Amino acid sequence: MLVGLVAVAGLVGALVGVAGHPSGAPAQPRLSEIIAATRAVGTARFSYSSVTSSPNPLLRSISVGRGAVDFRTDSMTTVERDRETQISQGDNGPSRRSTQTLVNDQIFIGRSFYTQFGMVSSHFPDRWVKGTFPKASFGVMGVFDEDDPVGDLAGDITTPRTKVELLGTGTLGGAAVTRYRVVLPACAATSHTTGPRDTVGPIALWLDGEGRLVQIRDAMHLTNPAGPFRGVSTITSTIRLSDFGAPVAVAAPKVIPEGEGAVAILLSVHDCQQ
Repeated sequence: MLVGLVAVAGLVGALVGVAGHPSGAPAQPRLSEIIAATRAVGTARFSYSSVTSSPNPLLRSISVGRGAVDFRTDSMTTVERDRETQISQGDNGPSRRSTQTLVNDQIFIGRSFYTQFGMVSSHFPDRWVKGTFPKASFGVMGVFDEDDPVGDLAGDITTPRTKVELLGTGTLGGAAVTRYRVVLPACAATSHTTGPRDTVGPIALWLDGEGRLVQIRDAMHLTNPAGPFRGVSTITSTIRLSDFGAPVAVAAPKVIPEGEGAVAILLSVHDCQQ
């Protein structure tokens, strides 16, 4: 009798377990597995955006860009446009509010990086400036860590008790994807309550059938208590990857020495498409 009751109880427990975990449900991957599967493709192209929304117009901004990355050589190129509102004031004159679009192009090759800034309305030639990253600057995604919110994963993967939770399945760009979110353990509240404060929400991940990252998004909520830029704002950052394994070549631009008037030559991404 006792053996029979134990067997029945075990069967009921097994059935409850099956009901709670459907056989067709995707397995919950670890962050290390997601990063490894994405890097294994070798190359990818991507687009990204960062949108700051706020009741205060001075806090609103938008950045959009595109680029390509080679995980094998830690090379990457990006072309970015930033639109933001600024305050300017002359001598004893009233303050003026202006909105302008900035151009920010970057090329990364190993630990070397090249960048040029400019304004869409400017008539001055853009100049490439070269810099060097310190050793061991890159994290788990290599040079791709320089683009948020991908860079946040480098910190998340080393944080104890980080969880990857399943949100469901769907489509993205016509392809089947599985949605997850990365949840960090609650942190202690800061004691500095008079200055700017920020809160970062969970990172959302979209994975394809091969477990590769095809989209990542996070949101940061900021509170600034004083000055013309006071108020609350939310920064939503999104990166979408595509064309995994496509041929990508990244070349260094010509760096113009200071004092020369020539225009810098951009050698950016070559599609290598025939």
